[in-house]
Formats: sequence, structure tokens, C-alpha cells
Amino acid sequence: MPIRRAIFWLGVGLVLLNVSSRILVWGAVEIAHGFGVSDLIIGLTIVAVGTSLPELASSIIRKPFPNPHLLFRYAFKKRFVKI
Repeated sequence: MPIRRAIFWLGVGLVLLNVSSRILVWGAVEIAHGFGVSDLIIGLTIVAVGTSLPELASSIIRKPFPNPHLLFRYAFKKRFVKI
């Protein structure tokens, strides 16, 4: 792939990532407000999920687990140990 084409697709990917993440957060906030959840809880939940998902993704890529439930246990165990 030529370098100009690769840079173009990198730019397109970054723009789409930014737009889709904003839409995802906006939709989640609207749903939570619909259920009457306070802004504090919404913010804390978004921060908690936003910091745990990269660790979950790296755990999935790093080594295969025989049981998918172990992935979540491992990722959240690492998060609580850091606190």
C-alpha cells in the first residue's frame, strides 16, 4: 500500500474513532438519564469502563483463556488490586 493511501486511511480511522466514541458516550448518557441515574454515577462508570477495557483487550490478545469468564475476572482483579 502506498504511503499516501495509508496516511489517508489512518486519518479516516482516527476521525471515525473520535465521532463513534462521542456518539457511544452520548447515547449511554441519554439512556442513563432516562433511567434517572445521576451525572456523578454516569461519569464514574464511564471512567471505570474506559480504564478497564484496554486491559481486557490486552488480556485477550496476550494469551488465550480456556474459559471466557476468566478474562473478565483477570481484568477486573488487576483493576481492584491497583486501587
